[in-house]
Amino acid sequence: MQGSPPGARPMTAGEDPVADDTAVETVEIRIKGRIDAASFAEFVSHYSRRLDLDGGCRMADADTLTITVKGRRALVEMLATACSLGPARSLVNDIQVRRRPGETTPGKTRDPDSY
Repeated sequence: MQGSPPGARPMTAGEDPVADDTAVETVEIRIKGRIDAASFAEFVSHYSRRLDLDGGCRMADADTLTITVKGRRALVEMLATACSLGPARSLVNDIQVRRRPGETTPGKTRDPDSY
């Protein structure tokens, strides 16, 4: 495979891109609890930038925050973990993560020196 890092391999037919941590996916994270909308929005924005994710959040109702985010699977999972703890002024009672079907694309393997 010319131009690819050592050890990289193309995905084979029938291989599940969701099982690939480098796959890019769109996910909806629903958080229920005592939500301070302003501090949670700042929290999500901060971690999304650090993890190189695209998306945003909105209050679905008085105690439910919906976050829609797109990025590498492993990094989206890190954001979901951080959101389960939440910012200091919020209390998370429940978190649900739902992948949007058909919105996952295989990731690209990068040379470790390119980070």
